[in-house]
Amino acid sequence: MHNAFERCYRAVPTTTLDHLRPSVGTIALKCFASQCPSCRSYDMDGRVAFEETLGVNHVLPWNCDDQRRRAIARTAGVNDLPAYVVLTRTTTRVVHPPLS
Repeated sequence: MHNAFERCYRAVPTTTLDHLRPSVGTIALKCFASQCPSCRSYDMDGRVAFEETLGVNHVLPWNCDDQRRRAIARTAGVNDLPAYVVLTRTTTRVVHPPLS
């Protein structure tokens, strides 16, 4: 799913989360930035275990180095990285993993 999602996003960049909502199930956008020390540390320690607790169908990387993606994440309520924007057909919630 990740590769198909990336191809779709590159072909038709979105400006709103409504275009990303799944019609069935739940997805999580894993918000990160390449120069974020907390993001790098989190990827090494505990990411997989935490993602399993989210109870989502798919976790998709959402690189906030891209200005459009960052704006969408901020609109959803992300104010610190790393974070997850969890989307269902009707709801949005932001979840921050515990950092060591």
